[in-house]
Amino acid sequence: CDYDQDSTFQEQTSDSCIQNESTEPGMSWAKYTPGMLRQPKSAPLSSFERTSPNDNVELSKSGPTKRKRLFQDKLSKWAQEKASLTEQESNLQSEEAEFKREIWKLKINREQELLQEVKDRIKFQVE
Repeated sequence: CDYDQDSTFQEQTSDSCIQNESTEPGMSWAKYTPGMLRQPKSAPLSSFERTSPNDNVELSKSGPTKRKRLFQDKLSKWAQEKASLTEQESNLQSEEAEFKREIWKLKINREQELLQEVKDRIKFQVE
């Protein structure tokens, strides 16, 4: 079996030659551009409806779904915990400031007491 010039070829089988034709139109390779070799664009995946295999809940853009509700619940729980931690931090800082003030007051009082004792000793020794 032989090649023909017009993009047909013959395939030899056990008893005869079968003639097949190419499904592509005849085109010169010299005229190909990179754009011709690219795959055709398909629809984006977001346009397809998806379902979750775990809970068989439709994950469409419209309306709340189980997955979205779970995410929103986690987000609100996180926000509540963050607010609670912020409040606790604020309380801790105010308690720390109050503790430091008390320490300074005790320190000043103790220094005044010691100073008074020293003055009393000096006064006692002078007499």
